[in-house]
Amino acid sequence: MRPSGSLSSKLAHYLHEPSHTTSHLANGETADITNGCIVMVMGNAFKRGHTLIFDYMYCRSERSRGLVEYSPPVVKCHETFARQKYESSQAKVVMIYGKKL
Repeated sequence: MRPSGSLSSKLAHYLHEPSHTTSHLANGETADITNGCIVMVMGNAFKRGHTLIFDYMYCRSERSRGLVEYSPPVVKCHETFARQKYESSQAKVVMIYGKKL
């Protein structure tokens, strides 16, 4: 799942292990209107094209268990990509959602 929005957005939503249900398993993006949890986030100061929204784990599956099911090198790859997005973002406000596992 690719991030949605622009790195120059002034507001970012950083999702940590959201519900991964989707009707778009291939070539999707984080701002996925088929995912109930993400739709709730999008209802909170999200404007398509003007707000950055990205996942900690860039995948979608029926279960949100990437941190325990993926091998350490795969998790590290996801963490590096998420950190690069966070550090490259020009957002003045970053809203972080989820529970640290």
